[in-house]
Amino acid sequence: MRTPALVVCLLTLLLAAAGVFHALLASSFRIPGLVAAVLLLLAFGALAWLAGHQRERIHDIERALDRSRLRAQAVIDASPDGVVLIRDGRIHQANPAFRALLALPADEEIAGHTFLSLVAEEDRPAVEQWLRRRSEGAVEPAQLTFSGLRRSGARVELEASCALVPSRHGKQLALFLRDLGERRTLELRLRNVTRLEALADVAESLARAFEKVFREIRSLARDPREEIPDTQRLERIDRLATRGSALARRVLQLAPTGLEGPAPPALDTGRLVREVCADFVRTLPPSLSVELEVQTDEPAVVRGDASHLRQAFWHLLQNAAEAQQEGEIRVRLRRLDLDSAGAATRPGSEGRPYLMIEVRDTGCGMSEKVRARAFSPFFTTKGKRASGLGLTMVYGAARAHGGFVELDSNPGQGTIARLALPLSDATLPETRQAPDDATRWRGREMLLVVDDDPSAREE
Repeated sequence: MRTPALVVCLLTLLLAAAGVFHALLASSFRIPGLVAAVLLLLAFGALAWLAGHQRERIHDIERALDRSRLRAQAVIDASPDGVVLIRDGRIHQANPAFRALLALPADEEIAGHTFLSLVAEEDRPAVEQWLRRRSEGAVEPAQLTFSGLRRSGARVELEASCALVPSRHGKQLALFLRDLGERRTLELRLRNVTRLEALADVAESLARAFEKVFREIRSLARDPREEIPDTQRLERIDRLATRGSALARRVLQLAPTGLEGPAPPALDTGRLVREVCADFVRTLPPSLSVELEVQTDEPAVVRGDASHLRQAFWHLLQNAAEAQQEGEIRVRLRRLDLDSAGAATRPGSEGRPYLMIEVRDTGCGMSEKVRARAFSPFFTTKGKRASGLGLTMVYGAARAHGGFVELDSNPGQGTIARLALPLSDATLPETRQAPDDATRWRGREMLLVVDDDPSAREE
């Protein structure tokens, strides 16, 4: 387009110069011809000056564009998020964070590769449709979550946002990618730090209670007054020691530490869960029920404290029952085999098999803010009738047994609480044969008989 316009301008100037020269040759038009020649020369000078000025402006704009391009490239290269430019479905440029995100070698040339080849096969149709809609100018959805494929074949969960960027070659898309797994791991670690700080506050209050108990015991042991009988003094010391023992048990339940002393006994956790469910059902109103689903054929053997685990599981059932007025509480037992990658997203876990106990309710659910504080001591949304220590006890039991706890909840969609305990290959001790239905609960009841006739009472 520029070359024909330049040719037309030159031809026009040549024709004008020829007209002026012809006017100078004619005697009757010499003076007007001279004037026209001067004006033509002035026009040529002005045109040359404008061309030079325009050339300087073009050079300034090109230098500014180069500086902007360098700044943009530096920002993209320094971005902690993966950034990739896509044109016609192919990668045009990528920053180092994108290579690190998908474990691509730094010396490998990826320009020209199809972007969908780095996306999990089942997610490719959704990603392709999303990129096409964004290239057409659609603003929804602004973000998309999908699984990326690393060179080793491992998957990484990504969250992508997109921007339409114009270029000299046409439209291109700029994708900004984040590792959701790493972000969730940081969020979980932050929640654990918050829980530990809350537990430290509880430990401080318990330490003060211990100090008061010991101070009273020392006062009784060193009391020089003789009016207190020794038996009374010993009884008071015994009561204080019993209170201190109760405080110690409370500390062990709240502290996120492992079980101390010799190896705890092997427990059939499946049987323990069945027994707790059977006991819990009898406390429920007729509008609520419990359904137990066991998805493992082998005995779920876990080493631990049976009373501690019973109490933790009871708290999970109680929270589920309080979250809904009617319906069904679903309990599921399944095996979870964690590898090193899965353990990295679950703080407190290791790459080993776990028994996963899931308790699902259909209640009102929890917001993100409430879910983040659910394990904090004394935090409750149930008013003054609750102590706020239920889930804290569950968290302490999980950590004491080398497991972890997860909450999956959204407002209006109910809650799924997961208690994971490490499975053991220990052998269960021999147990007595299970009684039949007629004698199953014999010996667990207590009957109170009131009658003024001794013979009737004995009968």
